[in-house]
Amino acid sequence: MPTNAPRVCDYCHRVCLGKCQHKPRCKLYNLRDWRDRLRAEQLYRQPLCEDCLAAGRTTAATQVHHKVPHQGNLTLFLDADNLMSLCASCHSIRTAHEKAPV
Repeated sequence: MPTNAPRVCDYCHRVCLGKCQHKPRCKLYNLRDWRDRLRAEQLYRQPLCEDCLAAGRTTAATQVHHKVPHQGNLTLFLDADNLMSLCASCHSIRTAHEKAPV
């Protein structure tokens, strides 16, 4: 019996089997406001990784992180004050810490 191989979702960066299981949240990352405006504006305003800067390093930011996890809340998702610029490494670290069981 064939099974779907795990894959990393293009939007939420979580591992999914077959179709994305996080669809409501993934749809947010496909919104025109996010793709064409908010993400680009954040990286323009702060082109350097904020965590690296705090540690005394200079690294280009490639990803935008929600300071307070939006959990699918559109208002929180689109709040420009809830965004920070991070490099891929720092974004992975922050995301892993947020998802770790307490």
